[in-house]
Amino acid sequence: MKRIVSILLVVALLMSGLFFVSPVGFATQEPIEEEPYDFIYPLEDGAIYFDTPTGTIYYGYGGGELEIPAVINGAPVRNIAPSAFDASMFTSIVVPEGVEEIGINAFAACRALSHCSLPSTLKEIPGGAFSGCSNLRTVDLPPQLEKIGTLAFHSCRPLKDLTFPETLVSIGDSAFSDCTQLTVMTIGENVKELGSAVFARCEKLEQVILPSTLTAIPVAFVSECTKLTMFDIPESVTYIGDRAFEECAGLTDIVIPDGVTHIGEEAFYKCGLAKQPLPKSLTYLGKKAFYATKCLESRNTGQYVDNWLVGTRSGEKGELVIDEGTIGAADGSIGYENLPSSPEVKALQIPSTLRYLTADSFLSTEELASITVSEDNPYFASKNNVIYNKDMTTLIFVGAHVNFEETPLSEGLKVIESRAFKYNERTKRIVLPDSLERLEDESLGNGDLVRVEFGKGLKYIGARILDYNYINAITLPDGLEYIGEEAFSCSGLAYVDLGESIKYIGPRAFAHNPQLQKIELPETLEELGDNAFGDCDALKTAIFHGDVPKMGKTAFCSYFEELTNNPATALDDFTIYYVNEGNWLSVTEYNVEKWQVPAKANFKDVKAGSWYETAVNYAVENELMNGVGGRNFAPNGSMTRGMVVTVLWRFMGEEDHTYIPYEDVKASDWYGSAVAWASSHGIVTGVDRTHFNPNGDITREQLATILFRYAQMMQLNMTRDKKLDGFADHKKVSSYAQAALQWSVSCGLINGEEIGGKMYLNPQGKATRAQVATILMRMIEQSIKQQ
Repeated sequence: MKRIVSILLVVALLMSGLFFVSPVGFATQEPIEEEPYDFIYPLEDGAIYFDTPTGTIYYGYGGGELEIPAVINGAPVRNIAPSAFDASMFTSIVVPEGVEEIGINAFAACRALSHCSLPSTLKEIPGGAFSGCSNLRTVDLPPQLEKIGTLAFHSCRPLKDLTFPETLVSIGDSAFSDCTQLTVMTIGENVKELGSAVFARCEKLEQVILPSTLTAIPVAFVSECTKLTMFDIPESVTYIGDRAFEECAGLTDIVIPDGVTHIGEEAFYKCGLAKQPLPKSLTYLGKKAFYATKCLESRNTGQYVDNWLVGTRSGEKGELVIDEGTIGAADGSIGYENLPSSPEVKALQIPSTLRYLTADSFLSTEELASITVSEDNPYFASKNNVIYNKDMTTLIFVGAHVNFEETPLSEGLKVIESRAFKYNERTKRIVLPDSLERLEDESLGNGDLVRVEFGKGLKYIGARILDYNYINAITLPDGLEYIGEEAFSCSGLAYVDLGESIKYIGPRAFAHNPQLQKIELPETLEELGDNAFGDCDALKTAIFHGDVPKMGKTAFCSYFEELTNNPATALDDFTIYYVNEGNWLSVTEYNVEKWQVPAKANFKDVKAGSWYETAVNYAVENELMNGVGGRNFAPNGSMTRGMVVTVLWRFMGEEDHTYIPYEDVKASDWYGSAVAWASSHGIVTGVDRTHFNPNGDITREQLATILFRYAQMMQLNMTRDKKLDGFADHKKVSSYAQAALQWSVSCGLINGEEIGGKMYLNPQGKATRAQVATILMRMIEQSIKQQ
């Protein structure tokens, strides 16, 4: 599928002009004959290249003051394409009313630009829109603005304080970073999403006022704002990200409200704080959160902030007794590197009051041989120099000298926490009890294990649990369902038994095991991640039982070959066997473009020779659509609106977007990311302002409209040379879908249906899965031909 996406991108680039890199590194355009414009509007010392049918400005250059006309060549100006005015020399720009969309980097690196006025019809300022406009001083923001994208005003150094409209709901990563003249910024009550480093390195910023409903201070939010003196954290905040206030030297006082549970790594590093009470709600304190501040309190046993341990000082013999009254140990707090003059910790005593402790609290404790938890502690227990939770069902940390061959783990243990074994080098072989259900990320990854026996109750294996170990064979229990990213990467495996229940195998889960020759995948498998068996040089055979799972073309591919786009065969003499209902089918010519079993072999309800057979196989083979289970595709089944945008989202490589403007779509919904992506690119606008109706069946005219907007985004051929009046029901076409259906008919995506000698569009009719597959195939094939 990525090959097709790449071709479409090439098509789009060919149609929109050759690209070169401007002095500051933003993509910009040279107008050439193949540009999708049909009219050149002259300026005094430049020109605007305009596409009349779509109302899009594709390129503009010149200098001085520019007032973009509202109408060009008799058509209203609706859109400004990505990088359209990039690096131009205009000193001021007025964007006319009626413009609804501005592309990314539209005005980037316009170094002469000092003022820009944006219209009330614009709701989003996209990523990089004014990035690098080093002379920009004032911007008239639209009164209905909803979103400011990533790096939108980055390095607009003279930009003065802005007033955001009440409609604003989202500000992207680094949107105002390096805007060195900002002094006071007020973020409205309706803003729900703030990116990282929004005001990073704003040297003159003195105050930021946040909405009262905000729940998190993002990563590096006001990092290196050295003049910042006033910052009220709203009572609603529960999370303070890494480096949120890093190097805010002018910040001498801040109230962290009750309710905050997480303070990230270096959150207040090098701030001017003198003393800092911590809220009782705090459950996590990151490494060096208050490092290089005056609020560190030195005691006999180390450094503290309030009642949290942040650095240790052991006795002459390496004994460390954490003070009674201490309730938490910050990441990296237990270990000699915090206080270099202190000996390595060899013996540790944990008081009755300590409540918050993880394996990450320990730093460089390779010599820690003795761990004792007070019997009065209601949260933790110790046994054989291992720290558990109180009821011994969760293993938290293993001392460096523990050997589990001598002291086996006891039944009743259910979870081994992340990095629990990170300093344990004695254990070479371990038997996990049948009661164990979860191995969290990196839980066993100490690099010295040679054998692991997994218990029968294990259901979940996290990321990198055994990477870079010497284990040559593993047998996984039948109840196991999940294997995380790089779980067994670089482990020297020659034999793997996956059991009979596995559902998910993550990216690179078994990569770099050069001795592995054969792998058998059970019928329960639903998803196989990219490069799951990449760089397994000896692998010759893969056997799939049951339906082919969801997977990319790189499942057995070299990670390096994928990065370099090498189309060569990934593995020599490699054969895939597909076993279903006793039948065997093999594929011997495996390469990174097309490898898996043909989809037509899998669907019982796709009849050979049917009008949609080729399209269904095409859509499934290229990962645009999946079956519905039970080896069925349901060609006559309906497609919901959520399904259609998910298909397009997959087609575009599953871009990560989070902002969703609709009340009936949540980020956690299976279609949530797809709707966020489609909305951010203007491909969908919802059934009304606040609703998308994701589970509603999509109609033929809705499908045409979504594909029309998608084609506009991709800058494909938007010719509309055929009229709709040849269809008997053309008057039933909704006004919003007129242009889209005219385009769809003109390029042959939708042909209509003949009934009683007349052709019908059936615009409000439901689009079936077979019809969607056919239309998608036609669209892709025609786009490729446009090269």
